[in-house]
Amino acid sequence: MASFLIRGIDALIYLLLVPITLGYLNPYEYGVWLTLNSILVWFNSFDIGLGNGLRNKLTIALAENDLKKGQCYVSTTFFMLSIIIGGVMILGFVSYNFFDWYEILGTSPDVIKGLNGIMLISFTLFCLTLIFKFIGNIFLALQMPALSSTLTTGGHFLSLLIIYFLTKLTTGDLLIVAIVYTLSPLIVYLVAYPIMFFGKYSYLRPKITMFKRQEIRGLMGLGIRFFMIQIGGVVLMSISNIIISHQFGPQEVTPYNITYRYFSTVLLIFGIIITPVWSATTDAYHRKDIEWIRSCSKRISKINILFLVGLVFMVLISKWIYSLWIGNEVFIPLSMSVLMACFTYSSIWNWTYSNFLCGLGKLNIISGYVTIILILYYPLSIYLSNLCGINGVITSILILNSIGAVLYFTQFHQIIKNISN
Repeated sequence: MASFLIRGIDALIYLLLVPITLGYLNPYEYGVWLTLNSILVWFNSFDIGLGNGLRNKLTIALAENDLKKGQCYVSTTFFMLSIIIGGVMILGFVSYNFFDWYEILGTSPDVIKGLNGIMLISFTLFCLTLIFKFIGNIFLALQMPALSSTLTTGGHFLSLLIIYFLTKLTTGDLLIVAIVYTLSPLIVYLVAYPIMFFGKYSYLRPKITMFKRQEIRGLMGLGIRFFMIQIGGVVLMSISNIIISHQFGPQEVTPYNITYRYFSTVLLIFGIIITPVWSATTDAYHRKDIEWIRSCSKRISKINILFLVGLVFMVLISKWIYSLWIGNEVFIPLSMSVLMACFTYSSIWNWTYSNFLCGLGKLNIISGYVTIILILYYPLSIYLSNLCGINGVITSILILNSIGAVLYFTQFHQIIKNISN
């Protein structure tokens, strides 16, 4: 119930951020920000999967009631993250002058001023957030997804609040928007750190004395496979913004992202249901409760049918919703809404069985699928975008996402069958 409440608030904030930010920036600037932000999401993978590796390892330690080992995993992850992200930041500062972000984003310096500096500031704040973001993985390992969601929602709410007041006090400025969006979650995690580790969960507080080199291999081995999964998700959603920006101009990123945000509210709701499944599956598998895993998968499969009905309804009312939400500033064709709805439904099935597989620690098929994405996505997206415009980009994501959904579904049921036998 807490998750539904928090995710519902987050979905509302997520939707309100679009018209408020679009009202602060013009469509061209907003398109540039969306593209820039999608690149920042790439850096989310620089923890090389350590956060998710911690989630699985900590869940097992807690299932065994081994709190000392749990603190060891948390401490090792935190200090490894600090070292890795620190190295990435230094590399970013050193290579700063070698990148022309105007060329990368297909943006004119006459329209957007100081883009390279905006990217550097955003990159720095995003990396600092990534160090402390592991707190959310700890809550997931504790099977408290509502608290993990609260941290994310808090960052979004702070962004919304600040940008709303900026629209009343100042004129549009891309630099300010970038700082607000990247600083807000960092503030939330910095506040959460002492509350968590000097309060009820002090037994998990990171300590340098609990850093164990021998645990790095286990965390990194599992983490690297999760890293590959993260890369696949980043490629599917982030590069599409860059392709659209280059192929059709930054202003065309805006309708694509508005459509995505509209239908991703379904994913936010589905996330409430599926997020606890990962750690619960790890716990059940460790306790050899295979029947629970099987029955849970059947229940979620039935729920997924309800989401299909909801998506069809969302397509039917989409024109009215867009008009109410953003007015007439941006035109969104029905075909884009239909394709995005199909992509969303494929994501629901993809997400369902990838969570079960991650909980089981069976990641080989996911790693293979990610390899397919890395090889095929860019050429397929360019080819289809030349044929069908922006809809071609969405179609390419839909095709690859559907392949993943079929592979994960087949692999999961095969694993359960083998375990049962």
